[in-house]
Amino acid sequence: MSGSICTNYFARLAADVWKLWKEYQYDEAAFSDVALRMLTEDPPADQVSFLDVAKFGLFTNPLPFQTDIESIFGQPPLTVHWQPEFRIEVLFWTSTVIGIHQHAFSGAFHLLTGSSLHTVWDFKCEERVSSQLLLGALDLKKAELLGVGDTTAIIAGNRFIHATYHLDRPTITVVIRTNSEKNHLPQYSYLEPFIAYDPIHGNAGVRRRLQLLDMLSSTGRDEELLDAIKCLLDDVNHHYAFIYLMEAYKLIGDETKRNLLLSWAGSKHGSLAESFRLVLDTQEQRDDIRRIAEKIGHGELRFFTGLLRNIPKSGEILKLIRERFPHEDPLTMIDKWTADLSRYDLSDLGLSAPSLMQPIRELLDECGPSTNPQAGVNRDEDNALVSKSPAVEHAAVVS
Repeated sequence: MSGSICTNYFARLAADVWKLWKEYQYDEAAFSDVALRMLTEDPPADQVSFLDVAKFGLFTNPLPFQTDIESIFGQPPLTVHWQPEFRIEVLFWTSTVIGIHQHAFSGAFHLLTGSSLHTVWDFKCEERVSSQLLLGALDLKKAELLGVGDTTAIIAGNRFIHATYHLDRPTITVVIRTNSEKNHLPQYSYLEPFIAYDPIHGNAGVRRRLQLLDMLSSTGRDEELLDAIKCLLDDVNHHYAFIYLMEAYKLIGDETKRNLLLSWAGSKHGSLAESFRLVLDTQEQRDDIRRIAEKIGHGELRFFTGLLRNIPKSGEILKLIRERFPHEDPLTMIDKWTADLSRYDLSDLGLSAPSLMQPIRELLDECGPSTNPQAGVNRDEDNALVSKSPAVEHAAVVS
């Protein structure tokens, strides 16, 4: 088998990028415009297929220089062109969730197959704990649905903070990007409601310690795990304390033990521990919805759980439902999906229907009492969601 289709196309695309970028004196600040234009004028979705790219990766010998061998970003990422100044990658996505993040590179991405929920955020720093940990206000600026052929610019740094939630498996994106722009490091990740942090991908020591904590957990050494985390919290800065507490939340479900660790963190890291608690509790709720989405699989409910996990504004949720289902009433769809979710047995996830319904109730409660008793909804233009949906009320009592 041959990957010649991909070889020829991506070689041509890279040559065109290089030629156009030359007009801008190879200025990195112009690269996102160059990549966006090339992916728009000669779109991958019109030239290559999922199987073309898979064959390229499997049967091209030798492959172009491959980066991110551990597949931190992509499952996997496949480099189809590399040169010192920029590269072209095809990213296969089989997991739904890509957290909120910024980039230390410029470029653009193009949807080759599948569909994605794309969100763009704004972060206003209010406290600089260190260069690796910031506290502030994280606010959703835009939410949109991306389909095959859509192309989006990537701007290096905090002017482009975004997340993608992939609705189809796999979803495949083609990325043209600079290799690195060190002046835009660290490449922050963001967690609702107010933290920006360096995810320490390059710190081998910390990553190995996280793996050892996971080993203690998987072998049932619960007391040793608790003691190890406490000792680590004693001897690290605020940023690493947050990293270890995030891991602790993944490995330790017992609330008493979590509270013990957070109290211990408070004795070493002061009031930051309470900020950590709020962020970690919020992320755990998001993670519960992610696990439910993975159990459900594809279809309308995956779309709905994607909205619940990623969109904190009711008006944006209604807008996206209208866009995806233009001939349906969004509120009726929400009632239907909520009732459908309440029938799932979630015991194997350690969850129950009432815990599943909590984020739905919180979302619907944004708008206050219903102003339309007959429909049970508030149709205010800005908030536009019910305070209490009959289906939600029903689900809340199902266990």
